[in-house]
Amino acid sequence: MELRFSVPGRPVPKARMTARSVGQRRARRTLDYQARVRSRAFAACHQAGWRPGDGPYAVELRFHIADARRRDLDNLTKSVLDGLQPQPLPDDSTAYVRRLLVEVADCQEGAEGVDVLVSEL
Repeated sequence: MELRFSVPGRPVPKARMTARSVGQRRARRTLDYQARVRSRAFAACHQAGWRPGDGPYAVELRFHIADARRRDLDNLTKSVLDGLQPQPLPDDSTAYVRRLLVEVADCQEGAEGVDVLVSEL
């Protein structure tokens, strides 16, 4: 079984805690983004009749980014994987996710987002 969905809007990397005020702002942006991912994931699960199982799973992420600013790919990925819990993924540990493919594609301003594919192996 496969689950496909998209999350429109600029992808937000997982915040790293730094100075208190800066760290709090970044953490809030990260939590808001993860909530958007979770909302889209729940809607897609409901529509597809997806029920999380015992895995293992493959996860494919395709980020669409408009500007050339540097971002850490692992932090972008962490935000999405954390947003996929508890559904469609019970956890993002290696006990469940056995394959992870991450791509970055250039796009026009206003077309940013991430396409997500979760499939059972």
